[in-house]
Amino acid sequence: MSTKIQTLERIRQLFIKDPATILFTGDSVSYNRYDFDPVPRTNGYDCYPGMQSWSFLLRDLFIQNTKGYLHGDIIAAKHSEIEGDGAIYCGYKKAYVFPQYGRVLGFTAKSPDDKLIVKYKADSHGKIALYMLSNPLKTSCRFDLHVNGKHSLSVSNSGENKLYQGFEPFIVELAGPPNQENKISFENIIPDTQDQSLSEIFLVGISSETVHVHMTGQGSTTCKWLDDNCEERILRYKPDLVFISLAGNDIILSDPETFERALRSVIQKGRSINPHCEFVLIPVPPTEKNTAFIQYDRWIYRKSPITTSFYDKVNKVAEETNACVVDTYEVFSGIPVNRWRYDNIHLTQFGNRVLCEYLVDLLKK
Repeated sequence: MSTKIQTLERIRQLFIKDPATILFTGDSVSYNRYDFDPVPRTNGYDCYPGMQSWSFLLRDLFIQNTKGYLHGDIIAAKHSEIEGDGAIYCGYKKAYVFPQYGRVLGFTAKSPDDKLIVKYKADSHGKIALYMLSNPLKTSCRFDLHVNGKHSLSVSNSGENKLYQGFEPFIVELAGPPNQENKISFENIIPDTQDQSLSEIFLVGISSETVHVHMTGQGSTTCKWLDDNCEERILRYKPDLVFISLAGNDIILSDPETFERALRSVIQKGRSINPHCEFVLIPVPPTEKNTAFIQYDRWIYRKSPITTSFYDKVNKVAEETNACVVDTYEVFSGIPVNRWRYDNIHLTQFGNRVLCEYLVDLLKK
């Protein structure tokens, strides 16, 4: 069995790990707000959580594939009821705010007496994971969670000082009798401020497993920068799986030897925290322009000598560390460059879908 196949098998095993932590980091391609959000965003966690770039789409798929996952809109339609004058709705009018293509249950409470009750059949472990969003609006609130009539914990969904424009995803873990339907009720819903007339709760979905996903990439950065900031961007999360987009800025701002040392260091540091951490390396397409190596009106797309020197370093480090490399030339082979590339380096919406679908197929094989 080849080293790459063995690496992919280990990565696939992570998808049945509970809990699991997945990280997307590197440069701006790691979150690729281009062609989605016209506002510059320095970090992946500065974007709205519903953006549909390749990494955000993968995040949604990882969560969807957890055991027993139910989308918020399915919960709203088939597994919920309300008491009082509150109201259930799905989605949000502002583009890219809600993840999972907006398939989120929203609940508006008019008074603390209003209740939202959702029903969920726990698995044999009795675990219930609520995937929720914080609320940066003037409708944020505090509420109690009960399971089958018994108080479990109190929660605040305030989006103040939170990431993702205040709509930061968070997970609440509950326990209920296994292999039977449980009633989870949101009660005693208290507005954060006295002048509020409404309170809102955002429930993305419910699952029997927990997958934490973080977007820590920063634009205009090199692999050396990621190595220097490894504690903040990777290590503190103790990830099980890390996707790194890299080399796009290094081609201009660094050299192959510095790049190689930094990449090897990042992987070593990650495994010093979690020895079983797996890495998927995604070297982005080259940044040279106005050369014979970028042909916007043809099917052929080739590497220049400078790009090849960086790709060779990625492959060398990957082989030494048993990391997985994604050949983006293979990914976009046969597709006119102006279809999949937004500018000289970033991806269009179409390009994001192509990369996401390739990664899904790679990880499913």
